[in-house]
Amino acid sequence: RSRATSSANRDASARARRRTRTTTDAMLARATLATNAVTFDARDDARASSRDDGERWIAEKVRALMTIARCASAGGAREHRGATIEDATRALRAADEAFARTREGVDPGDATLDARASPGRDTAAYALAMRALADAIAGSAIGEDGRRAAEIALETLKMEATRALSGLAGAASTTNAARDDACDEMFLWATRRGAMFKFVANVSEGGMREARASAAVDAGDAAARVPWDALLGVEQAVLSSSAPICEVLKQLTAMGDQIIMTIWLAAAMSGQDSRLYEAWAPTLRALPRAPCTALAWDVDTMRLVMDHDQVERLIDYQRKVRVQYDALFPALCEQVPEAFPASVFGDYSRFALAYDIWTSYAMKVQDPQTLQIYEVIVPGVFLCNHALYAHSVRYTSLERGTRAFRLELARGARPGDAITISYGRLDNADLMAYYGFTLPSNPYDRVVLSSLASQANEEQTAALARASEMCGVDLTELPACIALDGSLDCVLTQMRIMSAPQRFMEWCERIDGYHPYTVVDGELEYKVLCELRSHLCHLVAERQASEGSLSHRLSTVHHESTHSVANATRWYLSGQIRIMQSALARVDVLLASYGSGKRSRDEIE
Repeated sequence: RSRATSSANRDASARARRRTRTTTDAMLARATLATNAVTFDARDDARASSRDDGERWIAEKVRALMTIARCASAGGAREHRGATIEDATRALRAADEAFARTREGVDPGDATLDARASPGRDTAAYALAMRALADAIAGSAIGEDGRRAAEIALETLKMEATRALSGLAGAASTTNAARDDACDEMFLWATRRGAMFKFVANVSEGGMREARASAAVDAGDAAARVPWDALLGVEQAVLSSSAPICEVLKQLTAMGDQIIMTIWLAAAMSGQDSRLYEAWAPTLRALPRAPCTALAWDVDTMRLVMDHDQVERLIDYQRKVRVQYDALFPALCEQVPEAFPASVFGDYSRFALAYDIWTSYAMKVQDPQTLQIYEVIVPGVFLCNHALYAHSVRYTSLERGTRAFRLELARGARPGDAITISYGRLDNADLMAYYGFTLPSNPYDRVVLSSLASQANEEQTAALARASEMCGVDLTELPACIALDGSLDCVLTQMRIMSAPQRFMEWCERIDGYHPYTVVDGELEYKVLCELRSHLCHLVAERQASEGSLSHRLSTVHHESTHSVANATRWYLSGQIRIMQSALARVDVLLASYGSGKRSRDEIE
C-alpha cells in the first residue's frame, strides 16, 4: 500500500490502494529518503494461515515488494510524486526501453541481459527489498507467524535475485594478479578487531587495486562486516585520542567530518606523532601516497579535454580547497605549534593529498536508529571499485544496534570475481574530476552545450517552467545537455522556447492538446536545427583536436599522477565525441526529411 506524504498525493494514493489491494494489503511501505536508504515494514497477512496456496501467496508478496522497491530505486522521489505504483512502473518500463537504445553499438559482451538497460536499478531494488525483509525479521513489528513468512519470502527473493542478476556477471578472472602486502596487513589488523571479509586485495596487470572474492557470496549475504571501532572517522580517531592535535580538533568539529579528518589524515600520514599513527598504521599504509583527482591536475591539461564551464567548475573546486587551507594555516601553526607543526601544515601539498584521499575513499554512512550521518573510511571495503552493474548499490546504512558496517551484495559473487560497488549515477566528467577515472560507454554521460541555451531571462524561465509541467521533464535546467542516446527532443524544445518564449506561450493557449515537443513553426525549427548542427560540428572538431593535443602532451609529461588522470580522459573524450556524432546524425536526418514542419508527440524518438 502506497502511503502519500502530502495532501496533494491523497487522491493518487487512494487510487493506488484500490488498484493494488489484492496483492499488497499486507505491505505497509514507509519510505525514508535519507542517505540513499529506504525502509519497509512488512506486516503479516492474517489470511496466510488459512490458505492452501501459501507458496503462491509468498510469491505475490515478493512481487509486490519488488514493485515498490523498483519505484523507490528510480533515482529520485520527484520522478513519481503523486503517481500510483502502476503509473510509476509503466514509467520505469518506458525509461528502461529508452535506456536500452543507448546500448546500441556497445560491445555485445557488455550487454547480455535486459536488466542492463538501466544500470543498477534492478540491483538496487533487490538490495532494498532484501534489506526490508531482513529488517522486518530482526524487528518486533511482526509476530512469529509474520516472521516465518518473511523468512520464506527472503529466501525466495535471494533465489530470484541470483537468477535475475546472474547475467550481469562477467567471467571470473583467471589472471595471476599480484597481492598487496600493505592491504594484506590491513585485512589482518581489521580481522583482529572483529571484521569479516570474503575478499582479498589484488593488483591487476594495469596496476589498479581491487577487492577480489576469496569465497562465494550469495545474493543478500554480506561480503564484509567491519565493526564500528574499526571504521576510520572523527569519533574513532579524534574524539577518543588525547594527542594535542586531537584536543584542538575536538573544539573545531563544527567544520564537519571532511575537514577534521583531512587535517587528522595529513598529520597521521606524516608519521611525526606516533599517538596518531600507531593505532591506525595498517589502514594508513594501505592508502595511496599519490593524488588522483582534479586537485592534482593542472589547468592547462584540463583545458585540453574539457569545455570552459567544466574547467571553471574544477578550478573553483581547487580554489575552494585552497581557501579552506588558507583559513586555517599558517594561523594554527603559529597559535598551537605543538599540535600543528609547520613542517607538516606549512606545506599545502600535504593538506591537498589528504583531502584528495579522503574525498576518494571516504563514504557517508547512517545510523538507522538515530539517523546520524558519519563520514568514514571503511578498511578493506575502500578497495571495492565503482561499476555500472555493481554487486552492491545500497551499503550506507549501518547495522542496527552495533553500528557495524555491512557490505551486502544484491548480486552474488563467485571466487575470483572483482567485487564492485556503485558510487552513484555519475557521468565521466564527475568520475574523472573526483575519482580519477572514467568508464567506456558510460550511460550517464552527456554533452553540455554551454554556449547554447545557457542562461534564461525571466520570460524564458517562465516559459520553460510551463513546458516542464506540461511534458513532465525538467526543462529549466540549463545549460542544455545531450545524453548518450543522442535524443534531441529536450534540447530542441529548450532552444525553441529560448528563441521564441512569447510564441510558445501563445501556442499553449491557442492549440488544443499542444505538447512542448511538437513543432508548430517550421522555419523556426529549421533555424534551431541549423544552429545546433553548427555548434555540434564546432565541438566535435574541438574535441578531436584535443585528443591529438592530449596524446602529444602525454608524450612530453612524465609525472605519474598526471598520466593516470590524463589517460582516463580518453574515455571522456571518446564518449563526448560519440554523443555529438550520434546527435549530428539525428540532426542531419531531421534537416533532410523535414517536410510537414510538424512532429506529433507519437513521433518522438
